[in-house]
Amino acid sequence: MPCTRDRVVHATLKLLLEPILDPNFSDHSYGFRPGYNQRQAVESAQRIVKSGKEYVVDIDLSKFFDRINHDRLIHLLSTINRFFV
Repeated sequence: MPCTRDRVVHATLKLLLEPILDPNFSDHSYGFRPGYNQRQAVESAQRIVKSGKEYVVDIDLSKFFDRINHDRLIHLLSTINRFFV
């Protein structure tokens, strides 16, 4: 269980990084984003099916940040915004 200091650091980083990175995300990404929720995801999936498409894809990146190469991630983030350089 994360200690209080870790939670404060995580929350602070979220507040700093979210406004920088969120505009780069797909409008079809609904997970853990400000202004997006599960209901909107379901409504979007229903629109896709009603439009005649046969499939709706749901991807859950379970353990993504446990398995990703952190050096590559930091490098990629540095190319998105000079804030990370």
